Order: sequence, then C-alpha cells, then structure tokens
Amino acid sequence: SDGQGCLGAFLSGVVGVEGGYSFSLAVLNDGTVRSWGSNSRGQLGVGPGNPIPSSAVPVVVLDETGTGSLSGITSVVGGGNHAAALRYDGTLWTWGENTAGQLGDNTTANRDLPARVKGEWGLGYLPGAVAIGCGSAHTLAVLADGTVRAWGANDGGQLGNGTLVPSSVPVPVTGLSNVR
Repeated sequence: SDGQGCLGAFLSGVVGVEGGYSFSLAVLNDGTVRSWGSNSRGQLGVGPGNPIPSSAVPVVVLDETGTGSLSGITSVVGGGNHAAALRYDGTLWTWGENTAGQLGDNTTANRDLPARVKGEWGLGYLPGAVAIGCGSAHTLAVLADGTVRAWGANDGGQLGNGTLVPSSVPVPVTGLSNVR
C-alpha cells in the first residue's frame, strides 16, 4: 500500500500516543501534537475558531495564541476530557475540561487552546517537569528534583496532599520524593 486511503496519507513520524476518555493524542518527531475524537470540552486543542464537536482524523493542536502549532513537545497524556503536554524545556501545557481545576491555570474555565501550568499558589509557572500523568479530572507532574505536584479533583484524595479539597494550581504530593 502507498499509505493513501480515502482520507489521505497515514499519520507518520509518531513518537508517542495517548488516549483520553473519548479522544486521542499523538506527538510527532517534529515536536508537534495531533489530536482526534471528541472535542466536547476543547480537548482537541484547536481553538475557538474551530468549534468542531469531533474529528475522525488527526488535527493539529494549536499553540497558546491559536496562530501556530504547539511545538517542542516530548510527551502527552490524556485525562477524562483534558490533555497535558510536556515541552523539552520542562514546561507543562494543558487544555480541555477544567471544571475541577485539572488544567492547573488557577481557573476552572475550560480551554480550547493550551495554557501553561501555573506554579504553586498560582505564582509564576511550574518549573522543571520531567514526567506527567492524568486521571479523569486531575493532573500530576514529576519535577526534576524528584518531587511530585498534583492539581484538579481531590474528592478521593487523589492529589495526595492530606486533604479532600480540589486545587486549580499544583500542590505538593506529601510523602514522595526522589521519584524517577
């Protein structure tokens, strides 16, 4: 086969894939991200100018301005209806549903474009992430110093900070250090 189907060429250059609840993500070898599936909460990252309910083919995840592609990405993860991406420089970018603060941007507003994850207490930005993970409505990051931060829903204690209170900014996970 020449890789051509009724919809065009196959997606190629993929170095990582991840699935959310009803959408999928792929990181390409050029550091850009593609998404497909449901866009009910903005989880495809295509911005307000593309109010598609879903896409049966991969689409380009846009950058925070909506004018270019999200770039420099080394890994992605999908949550229930939100996504997170780790950039080569240790910054984290999130988009999609945010009703529990799972985007870590100090709001609970859904986002259809990536936003950089805030720092603890909502100050600055979270530095030096080396790994990321998502649950259905929370997100986690391992930092370069081996500590873990979590944000979003916490009704079952999933943030690991000794409370059941959700957080829209990263909080330290207690009792964990040197995680790698």
